[in-house]
Amino acid sequence: RNRPNSHPRALARLREIAETAPDQLASFGIDEYVVEREGVRAAAYEELSATSPRELRIADVRAWSEWLELYRRRLLREREAAPDAVAAAQHRVEIMNRANPRFVLRQHMAAKAI
Repeated sequence: RNRPNSHPRALARLREIAETAPDQLASFGIDEYVVEREGVRAAAYEELSATSPRELRIADVRAWSEWLELYRRRLLREREAAPDAVAAAQHRVEIMNRANPRFVLRQHMAAKAI
């Protein structure tokens, strides 16, 4: 899913063209941004491929813990700022219900219906 779209040799060639003849990239329907984005994806994929499952799990736990702490702090700030905590919680639920779909179409159900 997160693999680069270009083979490493093709990416190296595109980088070379971007440096020496950037106008030629347009003839391929590519701009420098695409080459740069592919380079970033390739580097990230290479780093991820070299990471052990244990290291990935540790990084995931750390990232989730940080996010949860930030979210907890945000909820505390919102609760402290609201004069009525119950009304604030109800307002939060209303906003979430408006933003999130009530039903999610599943691919297998759509295929069955067709």
